[in-house]
Amino acid sequence: MKNPQAVRQVTVPTALERGGDFSQTVDLGNRIISIRDPQSNANFPNNVIPASRLSANGRAMLNIFPLPNQLNRTITGGNFNYQFQEAVNQPRNQHLFRIDLKPTAKDAVNFRGSTWFADSIGYAVAAGSSNWGLIQQKYTFTDDGIVMNWARILSNRTVNEFTFGARHSVEDGPPLNDAELKNVLRADRGLSTLGQFYPANNPLGVIPQASYGGVPNAAAITYDGRFPLRGADTAFNISNNTTHTLGAHTFKAGIALERVRNYEGEQGTYGGSFAFGRDVNNPFDSNYAYSNAVLGNFANY
Repeated sequence: MKNPQAVRQVTVPTALERGGDFSQTVDLGNRIISIRDPQSNANFPNNVIPASRLSANGRAMLNIFPLPNQLNRTITGGNFNYQFQEAVNQPRNQHLFRIDLKPTAKDAVNFRGSTWFADSIGYAVAAGSSNWGLIQQKYTFTDDGIVMNWARILSNRTVNEFTFGARHSVEDGPPLNDAELKNVLRADRGLSTLGQFYPANNPLGVIPQASYGGVPNAAAITYDGRFPLRGADTAFNISNNTTHTLGAHTFKAGIALERVRNYEGEQGTYGGSFAFGRDVNNPFDSNYAYSNAVLGNFANY
């Protein structure tokens, strides 16, 4: 089953901006956005940052984004320059079964079970990454269960019923393949030298998340804090009930036991998170998020 998604419209850095050239960068009113030199407190000449001042890591962060594919401001109004649409593939499978047995005149046994498989493949999947096209993932959910029920007539007044059940569900959210995984690995994105506070918490070497406040509808780098997602729930239950009738009265007693284990997976901001948005209180602010990035200046990490 294909599930068409809405068109996503975001703003990404232009090829000129990735090279430090902001001579064509304008606001919603088509006015040039002046880029401030944090060292001199004056604007960069011609709104171009010298190559010697560019940060390799900052440029690498911007190069994670695709290039603009919609530059007609009559259509965009300056609110976006990149649009993207996909159809998420969502296969589903469900199976049910029941088996009834009558081994003796006093016994009735039945088994019933179910299996459920649901998969989503694409960018906009549950617990996925930035849905403008950062990385294709799978989100797979399976749920399997079985129940056994045994009823036995102990006498013409007494019936015993025993039930045992088990259920196991699994969440899995890996990259679609190794090639897609490379889209979010520091080494493959030119960020091998970018520092981290706790690199031991990032054994895969996943890129940091990033936001660009002040840019209209700015594309961000985001992913689930459990990436690659994994989780599992397992439950067992046992119950035994005895029913006895005495005249007009019915008495029932029993016991029930249940064991449940939930595993949601480790999570956190293990890759780090940069905010490159404008901050007038930051002496290194250059007046625009993308120029902050290519200078290697961030508001917080």
